[in-house]
Amino acid sequence: MGVVGIASFLVQPIIQAECLILGPDGHGGWRELEDHRFDPPAPIAISGSLCGMARIDRMEPRLAAGLSLKLFDEHDAIVASVRVDAAGSFKFSPLATGRYRLEPEAGLYPSKQVIDFTAVDTNTCDQPLYVTVSVPAECATLTRITTTRPPGF
Repeated sequence: MGVVGIASFLVQPIIQAECLILGPDGHGGWRELEDHRFDPPAPIAISGSLCGMARIDRMEPRLAAGLSLKLFDEHDAIVASVRVDAAGSFKFSPLATGRYRLEPEAGLYPSKQVIDFTAVDTNTCDQPLYVTVSVPAECATLTRITTTRPPGF
């Protein structure tokens, strides 16, 4: 490992190398941490319209144009599907209240994100979702869905 690699070990409190998650051991060394990259995230409660923006990894949202997002019900049946538009935005048709899971098209990492859809409003996007789709690669994470706008969106 070159000097740049050593510097990154010293600067970053948690590092990831060859899919091992390492952190400081409190004694000046490193220890392996539990890998939680594929744990299901906590459910997100949404009311209004199921809508938002999507991007693939760290690319600009407009580069996700044409990406298919599928919505599954509690029984893993597809209930709706949309395509991301040229601006990186998406909006599902009105849905019944219930529990759903939003997933990118096949071949991309799933999200496992549960969405509790609590109230219907077809016109507004008051609580947009921000979907960062992960492309399968070594040490990749699940597709991330959040209600907080990440940098780059």
